[in-house]
Amino acid sequence: MRNNRNNHFLILVIGLLLFLLNTTYVGAAEDTKAINVVLDDNYPPYSFRDDHGILQGITIDQWKLFEKKTGIHVRINGMDWNKAYLSMISGEYDVIDTISYNKERATILEFTDSYATIDVPIFSHRNISGISNVSSLLGFTVGVKKGDNSIQFLKENGVKNIVEYDTAEEVVQAAKDQNIVIFTLGKPPALYYMYKMQIQDEFNYSSSLYTSTFHRAVKKGNFELVRTLNSGFAKISTDEYTSINKKWFGISSPSFYEAEIFRSAISIFIIILLVILVLFSWNRTLKRKVEQKTRELDNLIKDLKISESTFRTLFEGSSDGILLMESNQIIDCNPAALELLDYDSKNSIIGKSPWDFSPEKQSNGKDSEEETLEIIKTAQKEGKLKYEWWLRKSDDRIITVEVMMTSILLNGKKIYHSLLRDISDRKHMEQKLQFLSYHDQLTGLYNRRFFEEELKRLDVTRNLPLTIVMADVNGLKLVNDSFGHAIGDELLKKVAKVMTQGCRADEIIARLGGDEFVFLLPNTDAYETEQIIKRIKALALREKVGSIDLSVSFGYETKRNEEEIMREILKKAEELMYKTKLHESPSIRGKTISAIIRTLHENNKREEQHSYRVSALCEKMGRALGLPVGKVEELKTLGLLHDIGKIAIDVNILNKPGKLTVDEWEQITRHPEIGYRILSTVEDMSEMAEYVLAHHEKWDGSGYPKRLKAKEIPLQSRIIAIVDAYDAMTSERSYRSPLLKETAINQLGNSAGIQFDPELLKVFISIIP
Repeated sequence: MRNNRNNHFLILVIGLLLFLLNTTYVGAAEDTKAINVVLDDNYPPYSFRDDHGILQGITIDQWKLFEKKTGIHVRINGMDWNKAYLSMISGEYDVIDTISYNKERATILEFTDSYATIDVPIFSHRNISGISNVSSLLGFTVGVKKGDNSIQFLKENGVKNIVEYDTAEEVVQAAKDQNIVIFTLGKPPALYYMYKMQIQDEFNYSSSLYTSTFHRAVKKGNFELVRTLNSGFAKISTDEYTSINKKWFGISSPSFYEAEIFRSAISIFIIILLVILVLFSWNRTLKRKVEQKTRELDNLIKDLKISESTFRTLFEGSSDGILLMESNQIIDCNPAALELLDYDSKNSIIGKSPWDFSPEKQSNGKDSEEETLEIIKTAQKEGKLKYEWWLRKSDDRIITVEVMMTSILLNGKKIYHSLLRDISDRKHMEQKLQFLSYHDQLTGLYNRRFFEEELKRLDVTRNLPLTIVMADVNGLKLVNDSFGHAIGDELLKKVAKVMTQGCRADEIIARLGGDEFVFLLPNTDAYETEQIIKRIKALALREKVGSIDLSVSFGYETKRNEEEIMREILKKAEELMYKTKLHESPSIRGKTISAIIRTLHENNKREEQHSYRVSALCEKMGRALGLPVGKVEELKTLGLLHDIGKIAIDVNILNKPGKLTVDEWEQITRHPEIGYRILSTVEDMSEMAEYVLAHHEKWDGSGYPKRLKAKEIPLQSRIIAIVDAYDAMTSERSYRSPLLKETAINQLGNSAGIQFDPELLKVFISIIP
């Protein structure tokens, strides 16, 4: 009996503990304000980094929408997959993304609904045949991504020779370097990197080895977070998901090998090949059986007529331009060639040479006529040749074409069949991509990638002395916070222009990112470098962006002998630049704040008058409270600056005569935080920044942005709150007329102990004139 009571008691205790644990978890999930997410940063197009190292892709865009829909702040960190997985297991993150489900992982993680299906085929070098399923991999070495689901699948099916790489890109790079000839990888990142490395034609791929699904996963047992994730992503509409997928997958188009043009070209080639075979067969037969000559000759003539008719149909109907040449002269062309060269009649083309429709020089600098003769010799020797060529249209415009020249027999004569395809748009895009890969998109200067390559190239004896100049734009963050990133971008572009004007044409200027620039100056000593810097500073003094002065801090170091290490030179230049910035930056920040106040007052005269009245009343309050002279002056200055954050608020919202929308009110409530960020950049205004941040807090804790209450609110902020409210009530506003002094005092009194410090309010009422 006693044992039964003990058992019942034990069950009751266990049940109570489970209830408390569950309650704790639910509370934690309901109070979720931020989620830390880790994912694979090398899995295009789902998640990968751009040239600046910034995460992008389908998964990133989905998380941004999740954040917008749910209001939960999401912090995303990307890294190698295996490292991401181990970090999640060790409890460093709340959620892991881009993860496939398997039974082993399900023992330590809870999985959300799937959001993507990933095919995982086998990729094998084109010289290897017979690779179609997992059984055909036995005995081969297979490359995989470290920590990938495919490792377990291969091992379960008896494949033991597995080589692991940290990222999908490294797997494909290993295939390109021929370190591996077979690998398994998710189809999207595999094809992305194969095309990027231009090895797509070197490898075949099978049907799916298996199909996996992408999920998001959390710590085992955290069902509430799983529900939060599922419900949050469910708020994203089908159209929004479709838009994201279109952005990263694009609209698919048929393969070149599936296109009608390719099939037509193959048909022409086969027919021509058949003609050659028939001619060859006839010639052999003629030698052996002279007595059948007449009969076979008749049959051959019939076949040739049929073949020529077919060839002519394909020739005239081809959508690609075709030129037929004999003895370096064009003997025929099809309608597509006329359209390509912009001529109305074949007579304008037939009888002329190919170089008559080409510029004097080709893209490689060689003479067009000499290059044509070399190409014909090569085609004659090898039978066919594919190359790119510059053609000149009738209006002298130059286009780039891809030419497939083939040596054929037509009517018993050896001629050259040249198929022309206009690739001007493709070449233009390639050039644009090439430019973007080495240039900063905002300023047009070189980027970090180009700088690092040039640093290696120029680090040779003949370029000594070689000087590196580091430059940093002062006050950029302050400008961005105050005037917006558009003005910050204009500032960067103006700085880039000044630097370009101040340097010599052969000197390299690159933007490393953000507000940092670097110069590479070959054969330039310290004296010459000083002159360049002086020139740039002089030019900068003449330029402004709105009311903002240009200010750049410089530091440089010169390599004078081969023994010095270039990275150390760069480090010294950077250190000197930061030392210079310590002296120059505070001054420019002070000037920028003055420019901000000026701009705010120029755009809104009512705000200017309001600031001066608040400043005067603050000074009176400071004296009435018996504050020291320095604190009274500080309070007076605070009155002038308390609304500095409104520089970032649309002037139409500030002056709106009607009721503000929820959105507009949210923008207004941001101004204390913006003012705080602006003033906190100036070293001796850090305390004042705190006062500005808190000047809309309320005595009962219902204010913003931090919901401070009572004496948690700084004294100066409590004074500003009273003075600001009084002046707002007794002044002309866009949405109402000023209140009488007595009415305003009554309203202030009604808010004593709620919005305002009741003791300070008594002092204020006593000093009102």
